[in-house]
Amino acid sequence: MLVVPLIGATVGLDLRTGKTLWTKDIWCNATPVPVSGDLLFVPTFNRGLVRFSATTGTARDTDPDYAMETDGFAGQNGTRVWFRAPDKDGVPHLVCYDIAQRSTVWRTPMGRTPPGRGGALRVTPGRESVYVQRLRDPADAKEKDLGTAVFSALDTETGARRWERWEKEAWADLPEEPRSWMTADGTLYTDEGHSLHARDVKTGGERWGGDARTSLDRVSSPRGVLLRDDVSLFVVDANGWTHLVDPRDGTIKRTTFPAVPTGAVARGDTALVPGPSGSPLYRVDWGAVTAIDPEDGRTLWAFQGVTEQQQEQEGLLWQVASGTRTAVFARRFGRDYFALPVG
Repeated sequence: MLVVPLIGATVGLDLRTGKTLWTKDIWCNATPVPVSGDLLFVPTFNRGLVRFSATTGTARDTDPDYAMETDGFAGQNGTRVWFRAPDKDGVPHLVCYDIAQRSTVWRTPMGRTPPGRGGALRVTPGRESVYVQRLRDPADAKEKDLGTAVFSALDTETGARRWERWEKEAWADLPEEPRSWMTADGTLYTDEGHSLHARDVKTGGERWGGDARTSLDRVSSPRGVLLRDDVSLFVVDANGWTHLVDPRDGTIKRTTFPAVPTGAVARGDTALVPGPSGSPLYRVDWGAVTAIDPEDGRTLWAFQGVTEQQQEQEGLLWQVASGTRTAVFARRFGRDYFALPVG
């Protein structure tokens, strides 16, 4: 079964044939996540938080405490999800919610975050702290002098704020809008001067990367970072090369080169998507989806699909939903879905 959120509806497709099995009036504003059995959970534009059956599309229940628009999931770990939602006075809060128990674990005000829904929110759950990164809203001129993002750490179990700081307060030497990726161990990976750096997210102190310009075994122009199983750091660069990097010092241990022409890769963004344990790592970009064996770096296959009318929009990444036996691909805002065997 494949559940596909569309504009104004959600549909269930037979994964073997692609046939539409049901269509329901569920306006998802995030990808539904599994709860247990065939039960899925999703925030919606029109019905708040909804749990529904993947088999029939029938809504099982809704949470009346969140019968409002939400921003989608900022993070997920097991049965816990994090999202931004206002309280009854309109003050934005970060909510930790247990989708199995259908209950709020905690909610905490967004600190100095300005009112409103502007700016992207990223939540990275760690063992003791939940790390929060809120990117600046480009339309908010008042935030410009404070830096591009606000970082904070919240207690995993209570939501109590451990610390919070604006980017410019910590690192005055960072470029105006660096690319950055945060991992559960409290590391912030950044693209500074077209090279990969690792910093402590709390202090801004550099762990490594300062010698990248003079070292041939460091990643240049990173475009995507993925820490898999807490030990394997994968980084894709602007050329579409996928590197296995030692997280202790940033040295490259192995490189997988793209199986498609690099010209296609360079036209848009690039990202890394993990599959379930024992399945491939996927590199997605404007031109293709490439499956990589995370154990030895071999390219298993590359999939380019078909040409669509939206092809000229270079920002349209492929998206991947992978199980242990089947992976489904679609361009963001595209019309076609493709299902392929994982092996």
